[in-house]
Amino acid sequence: MCKNNTLQELQKWRDRYFQYLEIKGVSKNTIKSYQRAISCFFDFLREEFLGKNSLNYLKWEDFNKFMFLAFLQKLKSKLNEKSQNLYLRIIKNFLKFIAENNEEGIDPYYKIENLTIKEPQNEIITFEENEIDRIDYYLFKKLESTKEYSKYKNLLCILFIRFTGMRAEECLGLKIENISIQEDGIKLMVRGKGNKERILYLDVSFLPYLKRMLNLREENKITSDYLFATKKNKKLTFQGLYRANKKFLQKIGIKNPKKYGLHTYRHTFASLLVNEDVNLETIKEILGHSNIVTTSKYYAKTNEKAKKRSMLNIQRKKM
Repeated sequence: MCKNNTLQELQKWRDRYFQYLEIKGVSKNTIKSYQRAISCFFDFLREEFLGKNSLNYLKWEDFNKFMFLAFLQKLKSKLNEKSQNLYLRIIKNFLKFIAENNEEGIDPYYKIENLTIKEPQNEIITFEENEIDRIDYYLFKKLESTKEYSKYKNLLCILFIRFTGMRAEECLGLKIENISIQEDGIKLMVRGKGNKERILYLDVSFLPYLKRMLNLREENKITSDYLFATKKNKKLTFQGLYRANKKFLQKIGIKNPKKYGLHTYRHTFASLLVNEDVNLETIKEILGHSNIVTTSKYYAKTNEKAKKRSMLNIQRKKM
C-alpha cells in the first residue's frame, strides 16, 4: 500500500468489503446502512486531511482514537447516540476487515478497538393486556367479515406478526414456498437479518385464515411468489402495511402514536414469552437474535409483573 495514496487504497478496500458482505449474505438494507456510514467517514477524511495544505495526504498512522473522536464530534450535530454508535461500529468492522486481510501488517483498527459511545437504553413499547385483547378480538372479527382482498391481506399480515413475533420485513418477505401446511398447523420458513433462516409455527386454528387468503389470491389472479402481494402482483411495502396498521389501531381506540409502529407487536410477543417463563435461549431463537445479549437487554425487564406476582403469592401464604 502506497503511503501517498492511503485514501485510494481505502476506496479499494471499501469495494472489497462490500463484495465480502454480499458473499456473506448480508441483506441489501444492511449493506445500504454500511454504505452510508462509510461514505460519511470518507467525506470526513477528505475534509480533515485532503482539504488542508499541510496534510495533502492521509497516512495509516493517522487512524487513532483522536481521529475518531473528531469524527464522532462531527456526527453529533446530525445523529443521535444510537446512530453514532451504529456508524462507529460499522467503521470499526470495516477497518478490522482491512487489518485481518492485508499482507503488509497494516492495522488501522487496534487503536480504536475499545472506543465506544454510551447510549441511553431504549424504552420498550408494548401493548397493555386490555389492548392485546381488543386487537385480537377485532383482528379475528375483521378477518371473518372482510371479503375484499387488499384489506384481508393487510389484516392477515398483521395477524402473522402479532402471533409469531416476526419483524415486519420478514413477514412481508414470506413467499408461498416458505409456507407448509401440516396436520397440526402451519410451518413458516422465515428469512431474517443476515439472510439467516429460522422456522416458526402457527397453530392449526390459523389454517382457515391462510386458506381464505390463498382463495382470495386465486380469485384476484394474484401470481406473485410473495404471500402478501398487492393486486398489481408486487410485494406489499412496509409503508403500506404501517398505514393499514395505524388505521386499524386508531379505529379500535388505541390512540398512542408510539404504539403504531409494527415493531410493537414484536416487543409485545417477546414480553408475553418472558412472562410465560420461556427461557431466553428459546426466545432468542424465536426472535432470530444473533446474540442472547440482545434478547436479555431488551426483554429481561418485561418479567416485572411475573416477579411481583410470584413474590406476593409467597408472602400471602405466610399471612
